[in-house]
Amino acid sequence: AKRFMAPLLNTVGILLAQDAVPREFAAEFLQRGVAVVKQSRDVTRLRSSIAVFVGLMRWREVKRKALEMLLQFLGYSFPTVRQATAQALYIRFLEEDGDMELLGEAPASVPSSNLSEISELVSLTPWATDDTDTLQ
Repeated sequence: AKRFMAPLLNTVGILLAQDAVPREFAAEFLQRGVAVVKQSRDVTRLRSSIAVFVGLMRWREVKRKALEMLLQFLGYSFPTVRQATAQALYIRFLEEDGDMELLGEAPASVPSSNLSEISELVSLTPWATDDTDTLQ
């Protein structure tokens, strides 16, 4: 499974980025993506899944859960995973038009002004460091 998962995740990430996946599969891709990376210590697999979760953020139904996974990646002990996640989130936040709607148990909206502040924080934080004081 180790040799198979990372290329599969890369392929799914490309398909999502090209909008080649129907909306009906979003929840299933999210569920499977979470299962693949849960408890994983494989950096290649984790980095490959970033594009999948970023791609899933295009659909309101799964945006919150996909964002939750990406935010967890920012707290991982692997600097390369943190750095790749921050870069992908920064780009995704720049693509967001206006407020970012988050559906879920408590629906919420992130105003565009707050999104700008979040983007700035994500871009200025040195995610590649191992210094936990800097990351807090």
